[in-house]
Amino acid sequence: MDLDPNEHMHNPFENSSLMQSLMVGGLVAVASVVARKSAEHSWSAIFKNPPPNKRAADDADLKDAVMWAVIIGATTGLARLAVRRAVRSKVKQL
Repeated sequence: MDLDPNEHMHNPFENSSLMQSLMVGGLVAVASVVARKSAEHSWSAIFKNPPPNKRAADDADLKDAVMWAVIIGATTGLARLAVRRAVRSKVKQL
């Protein structure tokens, strides 16, 4: 009689949409924080000033504030999208 040792192993992600959602959400949150910190570091290195969200309100001009909003929105949005798609494709393979 041939017994497959993995035959009775249960994949915890198999039918658990809650578990998948938690995993995707957690990794997306981490990616957002990393993208934001990277953007802040890059801004400081390039412009030799902290980004507008780290400065006093009077010190940041409108051009910098708009540019920062576009940069942070794009970087965090792309990071979230990339991580969400990558994690979901890996989870489907499990």
